[in-house]
Amino acid sequence: MVLPQEQVQSLTRTLARLRVAIKLVVQIDAASLRRDRAVSALAIVDVLEREIGVSK
Repeated sequence: MVLPQEQVQSLTRTLARLRVAIKLVVQIDAASLRRDRAVSALAIVDVLEREIGVSK
């Protein structure tokens, strides 16, 4: 499935904001179970970014 450029740009911005929010959770809750979940969420963001062709 090919997304229109406008949707790709919107998704890219959303994923970037999500990545920042997740990294904050990782920093704040470094010793808790939520950190493990946040790291897993970062992996999901990585996959989504690859799927829409975001380069880092």
